Amino acid sequence: MEPVRRSAAARIEIDLPDAGQTVLTPLTGEEELRARAAFLDHLTGELGRAAEVRFPAYTPEERLRLHALAEPLSARLGTPVRAETREVTAVWFVRAS
Repeated sequence: MEPVRRSAAARIEIDLPDAGQTVLTPLTGEEELRARAAFLDHLTGELGRAAEVRFPAYTPEERLRLHALAEPLSARLGTPVRAETREVTAVWFVRAS
């Protein structure tokens, strides 16, 4: 997972090198890691049952956070997983066939 560190504004910065940017999130470092772990567990189960999964994401921060999960999902499932923003309010996870 991407580095998470506390910023001077008591918010958390998430480095997303693939996206070429750093995003501030209102979550604490611990909350950020717990959220990612929960999303990862949920998406792993869903992608075990279906080749594509839609996950809601209403802010740019949420979409970037979810895109960062494609690599850990690929590692868990043993097959490549892509994260695609097909609509403004969701990210789709697609398992390679």
